[in-house]
Amino acid sequence: MHIHGEVQARVKRVKAFLEVDLQHDARVLNSLLERIEEDKQLQSIWLTRDRDALLNYVLPLFDDVLSKYMVTHFYFIDLDKVCFLRVHKPDDYGDTIKRFTLASAALTGKPNFGVELDRFGNLALRVVYPWVINGEVAGYIELAQDFVYITPELSMALGVELYVVLDKRYLKQDFWEKGLRFIGQQSSWDLFKDFVVLDSTLETVAPELTRYWQVPHSLHKNFIVRVMSGNRPYYIGFSQILDASGTDIGDIVVLQDASAEALAESEARFRTLVSSIPGAVYRCAADSNWTMFFISDAIEHICGYPASDFLSNCVRTFTSIIHPDDQQMVEQVVMDGVQRRAPYTIEYRIVRAVGSVRWVYEKGQGVYNQEDQILWLVRNRTQRG
Repeated sequence: MHIHGEVQARVKRVKAFLEVDLQHDARVLNSLLERIEEDKQLQSIWLTRDRDALLNYVLPLFDDVLSKYMVTHFYFIDLDKVCFLRVHKPDDYGDTIKRFTLASAALTGKPNFGVELDRFGNLALRVVYPWVINGEVAGYIELAQDFVYITPELSMALGVELYVVLDKRYLKQDFWEKGLRFIGQQSSWDLFKDFVVLDSTLETVAPELTRYWQVPHSLHKNFIVRVMSGNRPYYIGFSQILDASGTDIGDIVVLQDASAEALAESEARFRTLVSSIPGAVYRCAADSNWTMFFISDAIEHICGYPASDFLSNCVRTFTSIIHPDDQQMVEQVVMDGVQRRAPYTIEYRIVRAVGSVRWVYEKGQGVYNQEDQILWLVRNRTQRG
């Protein structure tokens, strides 16, 4: 049971750090889009509806600047949600985009982001901006980052092997295979009955490792199973992939080497990863005290109190260091995000151990069970400016 508990903790860490990564990357994409949408010359070209001129103007930007941030998709979309230009695939346009992120941006008039599939089965973090020109929404701009860039990063940082698998119910075989041909890969559609493997950190998929992959996530989400692959023992766990609309579209399958040495090495990698993330990372209950289950040591640099003070409210509650004038606002913003099942960002003041006031920036998101009940919040806090 002790080893199973450690492996389950690693599965939860994959989910927690994936959320932190996605929120960080979404913030980067937001910053890029803010600069793009304000470009006056680009606005003028868009209003002329000259597709070739638009492509010629933005292609150097896509190649020379956006590629540095691992941006893989760049769209210009009309008000009727028809794709006017895919900068990454300029010959493919004229189709109606039916993604949740675009629909939400159109409905609210505000930027929206989340993980979503496209018609070819590309899973990507997508940020969509309503493009306001001369005071009116004139279209939409979308930047996206392929999900597969995150897989090796998580694997190396947490010391686990990963498979990203997608439910076939949300894919169309002809488009899936066309997308693979576009990037020079062979189709693997018929390899498994119910799912396809989008990405993995292992070159092959041993049949004995896939026995428990064949069922929906709701049936195996809490499984920790020990299997043998060749002469190597593994524990297998599953981390659900929810898209921007909250739909269960697949799993990150987590494989942990079952040897004691490998578990110890993985724990060391986790500690190193936590220490390298700017600011403090923490996991807490969605209660009035924000009761801490885990909090990184970096919190002491921000507020002056050691992390041990906050665990299970041992010495003080997390709420107690939030400026009294900001406590209600923080609770409202966080719980609004919980109710909407959406990430949130917020800036507020804390009172440090020495009595001084410091502004902090925080981003977070709720983690839910299959009954849609909140389990905990994963949050990342950094000092502002």
